[in-house]
Amino acid sequence: MLKICFVCLGNICRSPMAEFIMKSKVNDNDYLIESRATSYEEQGNDIYPPAKKKLDEEHIPYSRHYATRLEKEDYDKYDIFYCMEESNISSCIRIFGNDKDNKIKKLLPRDIADPWYTNNFDITYNDLVEGIDELLKQNKRVSNWNSLFIIEDNFYIIIIFIFLIYFFAYFRILSKMKCKSIHYSFFWIH
Repeated sequence: MLKICFVCLGNICRSPMAEFIMKSKVNDNDYLIESRATSYEEQGNDIYPPAKKKLDEEHIPYSRHYATRLEKEDYDKYDIFYCMEESNISSCIRIFGNDKDNKIKKLLPRDIADPWYTNNFDITYNDLVEGIDELLKQNKRVSNWNSLFIIEDNFYIIIIFIFLIYFFAYFRILSKMKCKSIHYSFFWIH
């Protein structure tokens, strides 16, 4: 299970929107998805009403939310922290003391504007979807590559791999014997 924490300044707009957008796109058994703030300014508050309105427009389900600030102990609780802007990264490092395991990242290469100030929840929503879709694509590529080595799920791939090793080993032996003609006996196990 991948444990993800989305991070923004107050935990009432961007990070809870990201949390619920991602929850709507994935299986709950594969991920733990939460969000946190880098400040105590909105501690205990629910999602900002215009952010809820945008989630409603996009048919993204959400539940009652309580803005919560990151604490030092959270570093060990999550596998990765996706921040909305550069200042969130600095704040995370200040809270945690360091980022020894390189867990703190930006969701997008650019900052995701805070709609509390811009009042543009459409742009923020689109940026969040872009970032989450990209992170899911990257995670799927990693998962697909890792799953090649799980025997239960990939029995046939392993059999094909063994066959290819046998096939290339046979032709390597033939080439060392300097055989001029192709023999098909390698299909039979002796």
